Amino acid sequence: MNFYLILYSKIFKETVPWLSKNWMWISFFILAVSLPIIWFSTDVLYAPEEILFSNYQIIFDKFLYSWGDKLNYGTPASPEIASLIFPNAIFYKSLSVLGISNHIIQIVYLQSFIFITFLSMSCFLKIFTSDKRIIMIGSLVYFFNFYVYQTFAYSAKMSQMVLCPILFYWMYKYLLTRKYKYVALNFIGLFLLQNIFTNLPQAISTFFVYFIAILYFIVTENYKVKDFLIRYTKKIILFFVVLTPIAFYHALIYFFSIIENMDSIGKYFGFSAITAPLHLIFQLRGSWWEYGGSDGVPYSHWLLFYDSSLILLIVFFIFIFAFRPLLNREKKDKKYLFWLFVFLCSIFFASGSIFAPNLFLLIYENLPFFYIFREPWLKFMPYVILSFSLLIVITLNKEINKKIFYLFLLLILVRSLNVFSPNFFDHSN
Repeated sequence: MNFYLILYSKIFKETVPWLSKNWMWISFFILAVSLPIIWFSTDVLYAPEEILFSNYQIIFDKFLYSWGDKLNYGTPASPEIASLIFPNAIFYKSLSVLGISNHIIQIVYLQSFIFITFLSMSCFLKIFTSDKRIIMIGSLVYFFNFYVYQTFAYSAKMSQMVLCPILFYWMYKYLLTRKYKYVALNFIGLFLLQNIFTNLPQAISTFFVYFIAILYFIVTENYKVKDFLIRYTKKIILFFVVLTPIAFYHALIYFFSIIENMDSIGKYFGFSAITAPLHLIFQLRGSWWEYGGSDGVPYSHWLLFYDSSLILLIVFFIFIFAFRPLLNREKKDKKYLFWLFVFLCSIFFASGSIFAPNLFLLIYENLPFFYIFREPWLKFMPYVILSFSLLIVITLNKEINKKIFYLFLLLILVRSLNVFSPNFFDHSN
């Protein structure tokens, strides 16, 4: 009896410090595991935009080499098919070989995506704070919002949420430390999440984060542009040269796909940017169809939730808090001003742009190939969320305490109550 008491007391003493040290990761893991189980209690989710979402192993069986079978008369598979091999088809095929049902595979796939999103955002936020409480708040703001609901079941959007923070982190750390391991990690990460190429405009907008990271490094390290170029041009070239195999492979796929459909390319030049309401974007919402519906039934079955007085009040409070540093008389934080600028620029592009339509139209008509961003909200909203989350983090970092931490945690969870519902996805749609 004494032996067991001593053994359990020793385990307890060793476990409590470990739990205390890793509570944030444990919380993220619990969220990542539990949410898809709540959402899919009985069946898989069928997604109209990416119909293979419930059965990606078909891609592994039929399109592993990016070429269609004989029924396609030798034409190459579409970029979507080729890009979904990693990680989707490999992931699904591996688990299906073990005899796991598609219902379970889909749950595990989403659990993995949620956790690596938290992992990516946490790495990104470590650049700006070492306080785990603030990192957790920032990560939850990034993940618990209307836009993320739209990313599920569409590979490019899901990958963009993971890649934007981590690509920034790898580029910034590479410039800061000059360690080549960040170049290698960048290659591995993009290779494993190459389903970002299922939507070329989504991929291009994602890679803008490299430019933001370089610009942030120049500003915060007080470099003159000329001095920076002299010192870092070769290193930046090396950083991107390593990605050449991935870029070349997908460029070939797009090329062979496009030459099969040359007649349809011209119509894309006639697209107009689909604008999104500005007041909704400030709420981290803004989908152009959000208030659409049929026979009085809105397409978004959570519309009344997001429009309720309590949720709007919480959003208003969080939004005002993020801009609190602007009210301080002391000299403004350079980091804060940089991300405020990114936030406002992101809103400009994500809105399409409602508050400066003539300027946006000028860019749209004169910047080559800018027409591919015909639905700006989908392509640029991740930057709105990323920069806004960081504004919250920088503000909290100045005056965090237990009361503020628990208040913010409560507000974020209340605003995200729908995420914990079995009806998070409209299974009756």
